[in-house]
This record gives sequence, C-alpha cells and structure tokens, in this order.
Amino acid sequence: MCEYGFEFRMRLLISSLVVVTQQNKTRSSCLSHSKAYNHPISTRSTATYIGQPTSDTFLNKRRANEKMPFGPTYDIINTLARWSLNSYFHTITISNPHEVPPTGPVIVAANHWNMTIDPAMLSSRMPHGRRLHYWAKNTLFKNPIINFILLDAGNIPVDRTTRNNQLLFKGTFDVLKLGECVALFPEGTSYTEPKIIQVKDGIAWTALEYAKNLRLTGQELSGSEGTAGGLVRAPEAVEDVKVIVCGLNYTDKTRYRAAVQVEYSTPITLDPTVVERFMTAGEEKAAVKLLIKAIEARLRSVTVNADDWESLWTAQILRQFIWPLDGLGPLHHYRHNMQQLVNIMSIKEDSPPSIKNFRTDLIEYHRQLTAVDTTHLEFVQVFPTREARARLAIEAARCLCIWPFFCLLALAHLPVYIGAYVGSRLQPDEPESMAQNKVVLGLFSGLAMVPIYVTMIVRMLVAEQEERDWTRLMVGTMVGLGSVIVMHVMHDGMIDGAYGAWKRLRTCWRLKEDRLDELWDLRDRCLEAWTALEIELRTQNHPAFTSLLATHHSSLSSSSKSLAPSSSPINSSDRILNHLPVDHDLILDPPVDEKSLLRCKKTL
Repeated sequence: MCEYGFEFRMRLLISSLVVVTQQNKTRSSCLSHSKAYNHPISTRSTATYIGQPTSDTFLNKRRANEKMPFGPTYDIINTLARWSLNSYFHTITISNPHEVPPTGPVIVAANHWNMTIDPAMLSSRMPHGRRLHYWAKNTLFKNPIINFILLDAGNIPVDRTTRNNQLLFKGTFDVLKLGECVALFPEGTSYTEPKIIQVKDGIAWTALEYAKNLRLTGQELSGSEGTAGGLVRAPEAVEDVKVIVCGLNYTDKTRYRAAVQVEYSTPITLDPTVVERFMTAGEEKAAVKLLIKAIEARLRSVTVNADDWESLWTAQILRQFIWPLDGLGPLHHYRHNMQQLVNIMSIKEDSPPSIKNFRTDLIEYHRQLTAVDTTHLEFVQVFPTREARARLAIEAARCLCIWPFFCLLALAHLPVYIGAYVGSRLQPDEPESMAQNKVVLGLFSGLAMVPIYVTMIVRMLVAEQEERDWTRLMVGTMVGLGSVIVMHVMHDGMIDGAYGAWKRLRTCWRLKEDRLDELWDLRDRCLEAWTALEIELRTQNHPAFTSLLATHHSSLSSSSKSLAPSSSPINSSDRILNHLPVDHDLILDPPVDEKSLLRCKKTL
C-alpha cells in the first residue's frame, strides 16, 4: 500500500559519502510560472488547526529546535548532492517555488524517473530551505552505525509487516506534527517510459491517516528520539497536511550537461468532507480514491507525458527546429512547450495526412541521428553544407584552439571522467540508473583525488624545508585546497565549450559522405514539411499550437524588453518561422536564407 520510494535513498546515503562532486555556485534559477488546476479536492489555502501552544511555548520550541530530527549528516549529504548536480547538469530551473509553503506540514509527491538523482534533486532544490524526510525500511536501522546515519539524515523507519496504518505511519505523524516535510514517490519505483505508468495510493493513505490521527490525538507525539526528538507533545498547534506535487523534467536524463526543470504545483489542501468520509467505517477506500485521483492529475500536469516514444522523439526534434540556438527554448516553459509539441505530434484517428507524413520523416531522421549518437542541433552546427572531410578539418582546428587551454584542467579531472565512463557502462540497458552511476562513481573518483592533489601541492611548497614547519604546512594545505577549488571552478566554466567541440569533432568522424547526404535530404524534407504544417495549424487554430505560440511569444517579448521596439509588429507565427535554423556556417559560408535554399533545391 505504501511507496517506499526512498529505498533508493539508502544508496544515496551510503554512497553519499559519494553522491557527487564539486562545483561552483548553483546555477538554479527560481522562476514563477503560476498555473490553475481543476480538481475534485479543495485547493483552498485554509488549514485545520488542532490544539493550542503549550504553556511554556518558548522552552518547548527551543527544545524542539535543539532536537530537530535532522543532524549534520543531512547537511553533508545535501551539500554533496548540490555540488554534484550542479556539475553534472548544465542548468537547473525551479518553476513555481512560491507554491511551497514556507512553514507547516507538507507531503511532496514527485515523479521517479531517475533513481537516486530524484531525491538528490528534490532535497537540494527545496524552496525556503525546507528539509525533506524520506521513508526507509525499519530493518535497515538494526545496525547501530547505519541507524545513526539514517536517523541523523532525517529518515523515517517504516515497518512493512504491520497492517495497522496508525502504527505504520507513526514516525511520519511525528515529523508532520513538528511542521516538517516528507517526500514520497507515488509511482513506487523508478522506470523509463514516455509517460507516467502508475500512481499508487500510499501517499493518499498517508495524508488521510495523518488527518485522522490529528483529530484523534491532537498534539501527541510518540516520544521517539529519532522522529519526535524525544518530545511527547508538539510545542505548537498542529494543522492538516498539504500535498505539493513536483515534476522533475530532465531534457535528457542520461546525457552529461543536460538541463532540468523542477516544477511545483499548487498545494492540495484536504477537503474536510473527504476527511470525514475517510473516518467513516467502510468509506476509507472511496476517500483515498478521490485524493489519489487528484494527486495523479496534478502529477501529470507537471510532467511531460506521451502515448508512445515516437511522439516524444518527434517533439524533441521539432523543439530543436523552433529554438535552434540551444534546442531548449526558455527552460521555465520547457515542460509546457514539450507537452504541446507532443500533443501536436501524437497520431489520432482524425489526424491529417500532413502530420502523419511529417511524423514518419521525423522518426526516420531521429533514427539516423541516433545511429551516429548525435542530435539535430549538433548535426546542423557541424554540417550545414560542406563535405564531411572539410568539416572534419575545420572541427579539428577548432578543437586545437580550445583544448590547449582546457588540457591541464581535463587531465586533473581525468579520474572523474573515467569513473563516470565506467558508471555509464554498468547498466547500459537501464537509462534510469545511468545518471546515478555516473554521478556516484565520478564523485568517488573525484573525492579520492583531492587529498592526492593537495599533498602534491604541499610537497612542492615545502620541498626545501629541512625541518617541519607546521605554520608553513598549514598554509600550504590551505593553498592546496584553494588551488583544487579554483581548478574545479575553471573546469566547470570551460567544460561546455570544450565538450561541445569534442562532440562536433566526434560527429564529423563518424559521419561518412553517403550518410551525410541522406541526413541532409531528410533534414530538408522535415523543415519543408514543418513550414507547411505550421501554416496549416495556425489556420486551424490548433489548441496545442496556439498554446505553444502564446508561451513562445511571451518568452520572446520578455527577452527583448531591453531592445528597441520594432517599427512593424510581427505575429507569433512569423516569429517561429524566423527562428528556424539558418543554413550557413560562420567560418565557411556566407549567410544563406533557409527559404532560398529550399527554393534552390526545388529548382535543381
């Protein structure tokens, strides 16, 4: 009945003395993008309060803060997770952080598509600095050392064998009455599919059982040192829990330097009538179904869902057609834009032949690109018009210009690269495990090299000292640590340019002239079909296309606020057409308009 999504967290905790390496300041941006959701469960911000603060409120609050169910282990793990995720992903954007209440009990429900990367992402990106508790099997707490680590990190022991829900959720009730947050994964396990496959009802049982316990016991706590801080009564008034649904949207969860949009939904506040129904004998399951349907609908609204892989693949290529600079567009609209493109490319019974034919060409284009392990964005950057051999020479020259400056930093990080490469080969058939393995082994390798590098630097600084000078040794150690940090910051600042040059060179090497011609013809055909389809969708006022135009127009408007206004207005449709890839290379070719090229091809 319950989803023990944090079974995987155990691997993060123990491996967290791994979880991730290095990085400069976080690049995550908190962007507000409010959405309205219709739902059978009330979304009112009102909450039910039970009980009053105890007589000595100040002393009880102080005691609760001193015995809060989090210790330094959580801070260590969270810091490592933040550093490692900042290093692995190019950009992490937080949408709707204002939807998360700064105080009060909260259950966070998130999709689970990327193993331990998911809890690491949730914990390190929680708004207002709120900390998250996770469930763990009570059998894991038998070992004293593991017990200390798990409890110190704020994990809640859960007994799977009991059928008494009040006993099952005892630790969860404690932390919620103390105003904490609990994170659960309603899907129950991590998997790789184009859409949400299942949503189990354990999270609904948790929320409603807590509401029931609240009305029966008020501020009473279990007195457990691990989950209640030794308290037998909550120091402040307790209230009903809010359910916040979070969508973790990875642009490509297996690729290094991909991007992530973390999107929060509006809170789900328990309707008193649903709670009353749950507390009525024989009506528990009916109340749970009402709540879980609400949670499932909200979860699908903050994630990208496609009926099949082909719809998702074609939407990804189409997204790169529309936003040729980075292939993503505004990241705070990523989930919304991708869902609209998926809706456009999904085949239905009444779909016109133009969409079906366009989809067929895009699928073939995707397969051709996948065969050489590249993307449309990389392909058009490398091969606008020239032959493969000429492009290979140009890209090799570019690498020779970039890599000498990056070479020393790359050599220092070579153990990290090797560890990540080995991690990517451990479970090649499980995409949901690939990023986790690369991050964990890369972190192990990087942490192992830090003392070695520091020792080497210290030895160079004190090599001429015959007698041990502790002051100089301490200064040398600080200089060594500072040098390692500076090297890592410089590495992360240069990695995108160097890595991009390497990928383009690799694409040149793999593509032969016969395949190059085939890919070029496919790309031309797809772009020509998209130009015609875009006009057709605009004429029909296609709802998904209209929604896509709205966000595209707003993103262009916001990005051009600092520019002078244009003398003639341009409609949203023209803006998309004008942002199609321009068919030229800045080094080899003069600028050539895309439409002119297509007309020239027809003439030939």
